[in-house]
Amino acid sequence: MLQRVGKYEVKQLLGKGASGSVYLATDPFRQREVAVKVLENLSPDPEQARRQLRLFQNEAALAGKLRHPHIVSILDAGLEDGSGGEPLRYLVMEVVDGPALTRYCEPTELLEPKKAVEIGYKCCKALEFANTLGVVHRDIKPANILIEADSERVKLTDFGLARAAEDMRLTQTGFVTAIPYLFGTIAMILWARHSDATRERVAHVGGPLLLTALALGVSSYITNPAITMVVLTVAAIGIFCTFAVFWTLPTAWLSGTAAAGGIALINSIGNLAGFGGPYLIGWVKEATGNTSTGLLVLSLLPLAAGLLVFLGGHETKTEFAGAK
Repeated sequence: MLQRVGKYEVKQLLGKGASGSVYLATDPFRQREVAVKVLENLSPDPEQARRQLRLFQNEAALAGKLRHPHIVSILDAGLEDGSGGEPLRYLVMEVVDGPALTRYCEPTELLEPKKAVEIGYKCCKALEFANTLGVVHRDIKPANILIEADSERVKLTDFGLARAAEDMRLTQTGFVTAIPYLFGTIAMILWARHSDATRERVAHVGGPLLLTALALGVSSYITNPAITMVVLTVAAIGIFCTFAVFWTLPTAWLSGTAAAGGIALINSIGNLAGFGGPYLIGWVKEATGNTSTGLLVLSLLPLAAGLLVFLGGHETKTEFAGAK
């Protein structure tokens, strides 16, 4: 166990998590007890390690800013040389002697409605205060709400996911998310015209599907946000181009009631995929520990669809028989 962190003399270990530990320590200058959170174990995955550092830096940046009766005060933050040449990053916070609200989420420990409403109200006041300073918490949950044992004061903690409101406004977010749709829509119109002009369907459906599979697969290995956006935009273009020509194939492969049933089945599968896709990605992320594997798994679906389209083929002579 550490004996000293910066100027703070460590007394005991309070808790240990996946990425670090929290110690009870003494501030020798002010003669008071403090809680020192030390970031000790960075993930070997570069993406996860960057996220851990970003969360730590977000919380450190709030030191001395959020002074409110219902917010755990961050008193200090520091960086010094640690053992093995690794930097020792730490946050110093006020000590809250009491359990987290998770204790009262058990069926046998439920709070009275009046007390629950009181806690909710105090949390809202704390969030309102943070919002006036342009800080959005973004991670409200029972584990981040502490109840002091003696005074029963409510304390909101863990602003690691907090963002300054001006960092990313809604208009900026909307513009970024609109980019793939903008390029996809333009490509869809041009691709449909090209398919009609060349009187060809299979390559105009299968090709974009394979492009989508390739783009999703490549995006799973990229960590640069800008490049990731470009690659995902290419994936979106592939999907939109597929939509433009796809519906010419079911009526070409099937006829009569079979065509109607086939189209209904396709729509049903599409709706189920839209519902189950996020769960599949979430399950893969939980199983593997990162989102990139989920994208890689997702890329297999358009790959399989593209290959099936090329194997199925399509004779366009009948479709364009009446065209001049």
